[in-house]
Amino acid sequence: MAKKAAKKRTADKRRRQKAEKRRVKKAAVRHRVPGAKPGESLPGLDDWPEDDHLFWVCHGVNYLASDYEEAIWRPLFPELYEGRVYTEKTIVQTVTAHCSGAELSDDTGYSDGKAIVAWTVQDKATHYSFQQQSLQGAKKSHPDDDAEQLIQQPHQSDVWRVFSKMKTLLKQRT
Repeated sequence: MAKKAAKKRTADKRRRQKAEKRRVKKAAVRHRVPGAKPGESLPGLDDWPEDDHLFWVCHGVNYLASDYEEAIWRPLFPELYEGRVYTEKTIVQTVTAHCSGAELSDDTGYSDGKAIVAWTVQDKATHYSFQQQSLQGAKKSHPDDDAEQLIQQPHQSDVWRVFSKMKTLLKQRT
């Protein structure tokens, strides 16, 4: 009996290890940077400064709060582009104040508030992935310009395109 129990524990351990490897592999594919080979998961993420991460959280909220189709720019964090650095606490307070109540419960079942909240609660790897997608788009469409500076501008077309696609996907899923 002891041998059977030991074999079962070993088999269970192997199954858990395989399942963990599959989970990690799927996560790497989910967070892949455009143009990266399968298995390459976000090169540079570990070196991405926290201030840049928080900038992109706010930057994404500004794009999601705006209307791409109508070209209406409505940032929740307008001072972001004047050099203000927001803390996590301030971001959460601003998003919560904007996205409470009616903003999350419109008749269509979808609102910008849902997209804003969904974006805000994503992990750093997801935010970095969107930053990298925007960077790749800016490098393609503006090869002679500084793409890093370009994608940090308000209502920049390459960034807006990336967030518009995200918004459309979220609409389809809710």
